Amino acid sequence: LEAYPEPGSNPPFARRLNFARYQKDTASAENGSYIADFALDGYVSNWHSWRTGGVSGAQTLEINYPRAVTLGSAHIYSGILAATTSQVWQNYRLQYHDGNAWTDVPGSIVGTNSDPERNILFSSPVTSSRFR
Repeated sequence: LEAYPEPGSNPPFARRLNFARYQKDTASAENGSYIADFALDGYVSNWHSWRTGGVSGAQTLEINYPRAVTLGSAHIYSGILAATTSQVWQNYRLQYHDGNAWTDVPGSIVGTNSDPERNILFSSPVTSSRFR
């Protein structure tokens, strides 16, 4: 998972910055070999990834920033395409904590996904210190 600053922010960035890298994370579940920290370390690999170990139902990975940040997009690496079976997140949404409750990030709901990599440009920037 990579999170990026608001598009058009001042000064404009010539290249995107990974704001999620090495931030504190909290996962609802994880497989002992594929820990949540792997989702935020900047490496994209089939073996260096966060997995829940077959736990059914919705799972979350929360990113906690030391202060509020404004984000305008996220780049999601959600799995692998394999010859025998694809392992990608099919339906997901990004959320932020507004101080009282979790709220969907505008434009971030993905359904019937088959891509292991997806760039999500938010409908409007979001400011928070907690995302999932």
